[in-house]
Amino acid sequence: MCKEAFLVPLTSQCTRVNLDLHKSHCLSLVSSVQWAAFMAKMPDVNQNDPEDEARIAEAERTIGDYKLKSGSKYKVPKHLIATTVSKCQELLIAREEVGAALPDFRDELDWI
Repeated sequence: MCKEAFLVPLTSQCTRVNLDLHKSHCLSLVSSVQWAAFMAKMPDVNQNDPEDEARIAEAERTIGDYKLKSGSKYKVPKHLIATTVSKCQELLIAREEVGAALPDFRDELDWI
């Protein structure tokens, strides 16, 4: 120990700093070991997972052949073609629904 009174606090601070440095060094060693273990578990980037390949093969086998709407051979089914008659029917149905809901709305307003 130091005999000088003014050096005593300084040495205690130095030992605290040394302990902190030792702890951080040990923690960095532990974290580097953990990081190495983590990287060892990482799968090979150049190899596909066999389970993924099996799922892709199953999907290709079972999903079927869907025609894309942008394809040249695609034809819109008759029930999906939008015509003026079908749009007028939709408009009439919407007006009927609004007319049916209007009395209930008025009753709610009267209640308030």
